[in-house]
Amino acid sequence: GNVIIVALACLIAANMFLILHHQTIYFIGTGIGFGICFYSVPALIPTFISKVYNATLATQIFAGGNIMLGFGAVFGNIFGGVTKENFGTFKIYYISAIMAVLVMMVLCYMVMCRQQANSSPVR
Repeated sequence: GNVIIVALACLIAANMFLILHHQTIYFIGTGIGFGICFYSVPALIPTFISKVYNATLATQIFAGGNIMLGFGAVFGNIFGGVTKENFGTFKIYYISAIMAVLVMMVLCYMVMCRQQANSSPVR
């Protein structure tokens, strides 16, 4: 759970680099932050889900997650293009991505807390 939150924090850092700085070194930092986040997701999330939920429910969660990944891949690009065309900058897109990642971090934390509460021994 904590590793997922760290990966999401790397995604926030990558977006902040894109908003605040325009030198080449910051684009390299953005690539590193995105890479840490993106390439950890295919391993971390299925592992976490398979440990928390039974096989039937985990399969349903994976199916829904893959569908949402497809929607995000398509509509994220469309939203980015519309944002750039209408506002002349990608900053609004990056800020909205940061907000979405913050929501995901809060949700991950809530799931972790719920799991700890369910696994703690009853006295």
